[in-house]
Amino acid sequence: MRISTRSSPMAVHQPEQVAAGLERLGARTELIKLTTAGDRWMGDLAALGGKGAFVKEIDGALLDDKVDVAVHCLKDIPGDFPIPPGLTFAAYLAREAVHDAVISRIGAVLSDLPADARIGTSSVRRTAQLRIQHPHLDIQPLRGNVNTRLTRLGEGRFEAIIAAVSGLARVGQQHRITKTLSVEHMCPPVGQENTDGY
Repeated sequence: MRISTRSSPMAVHQPEQVAAGLERLGARTELIKLTTAGDRWMGDLAALGGKGAFVKEIDGALLDDKVDVAVHCLKDIPGDFPIPPGLTFAAYLAREAVHDAVISRIGAVLSDLPADARIGTSSVRRTAQLRIQHPHLDIQPLRGNVNTRLTRLGEGRFEAIIAAVSGLARVGQQHRITKTLSVEHMCPPVGQENTDGY
């Protein structure tokens, strides 16, 4: 079975789980790693039509019979994104951690960072919540996979960044977390809910 996925290390984690499950059932699998328009574009995702830029090419490979299965991170699929005719959501993986985390260069939590400290995130959801709860901070755009974002932090471009706990765990970087944010402090995205309903 040919499984299509985004090519980033964090994205590959989920299709690897799917492949392992299929192989336990006796199937042979192959991951087909694609770099999507959303991965190539480092500007505002709105210019590409939003998060759908992460899934259209993967779905296209499925529709063109180049692959047998497509695996998406559910939070990469916009709520108003039309499922192409002929495709369906066939299964869901077990939920992982839902929380976002602060990774700070100096080990400080958000409330302790100085005025105008640069916080890296390109998430509209995170930006809106940060501006309400921490208006003293300077929220700046930061695109790229989680390893790229951690590199930018290490280069001194930001005092802190915000990233998903589950994403950090997938690339073995959870030890970098300064503070895990409660769901009351940072509401998680749709599609990253846990079994307690958060």
